[in-house]
Amino acid sequence: MMPYFQNVDANDSGANNSRLIDSRKWSSILASLQTGTESMKKYFPYNCWKACLLAAGLLAVPSALLFAQMEMPEPANNIAKQGGVRAVDAGRLGFDGRPEDPSKAVVVQIESPENGAFLQGDSLDVFVKSNNFRLAPGGNRIQVALDNRRSELVYDTAQPVTFKNLGAGGHTLRAFAVGGNGVMSKDASAFVMRQFYVREKNLKNIPSPEEPILTVSSPRALVYKGEDARLIHFDYRIGQAALSESGFRLRYSLDGRSNMTWASGPVYWPALKNGVHRLIAEVVDPEGQPVPGIFNRVEVAFTVEESPLPPPVAAPLATGADVMATEVVAPTPP
Repeated sequence: MMPYFQNVDANDSGANNSRLIDSRKWSSILASLQTGTESMKKYFPYNCWKACLLAAGLLAVPSALLFAQMEMPEPANNIAKQGGVRAVDAGRLGFDGRPEDPSKAVVVQIESPENGAFLQGDSLDVFVKSNNFRLAPGGNRIQVALDNRRSELVYDTAQPVTFKNLGAGGHTLRAFAVGGNGVMSKDASAFVMRQFYVREKNLKNIPSPEEPILTVSSPRALVYKGEDARLIHFDYRIGQAALSESGFRLRYSLDGRSNMTWASGPVYWPALKNGVHRLIAEVVDPEGQPVPGIFNRVEVAFTVEESPLPPPVAAPLATGADVMATEVVAPTPP
């Protein structure tokens, strides 16, 4: 059965605590209305019983919305209230994804290579650094993505990230600050992009200034287990373009369930069932057509093992302006 999902205003302190309505209560309401309809047909003219049915429906819907709501399953609900940070990581420097000095922005820099560098070999050592962002193994990190390859995790900026087997032509590097939960820092200075060339100059992997650039920080892990599987984040950033209801939007699907949003992330997925899941995300135009671009589409496959919560109910995400892109897929209540 299909539950109804309500997005929450982003300014609400519980913005990540979306609610669902048990679809079985809808079935009960509809069954009662159908029974009442047959009885009214016997004693009232057509127009009369039709009007009564309409009034009953108008009263039943708000009642169901008011009394049939329930929160996400614990402990995913508590994690979402904390911005997706597990209780064990909340307040821990190097794990909570927050700047060391809240009054200043997080800054990420690519120290090497220089922008526009021309290389003769087929390998590259990339050095990055961060300011106002504590890194810790298994926690906060800098993710470095080359072209459309899977991003690499940097916990120690003294060590380079080495990319091998580079093809001839242009390439694009992206580096961005990410918390231990996979959520990006939203500071503009926490994301940096750089181009370089290998053996020849062309625009093979270099986007034009007009192309939207979709960057996904999470899900990234190949396998999620135990605590990490309680609340999986889908977080993204759109560069060189802004999302809006009438402009560019983000279309994404998890295991074939398609959704559309123009809000910022993250999207929360609690209690995904064990097994392989596939995420496809792409930027589309106002007509819903994919926007041309070499970094416009991302596909990610990941596996959930030992999920600590029951399997979820599949449901589409309701979208709207000025709301968090928060999808809640919760287990069916007993």
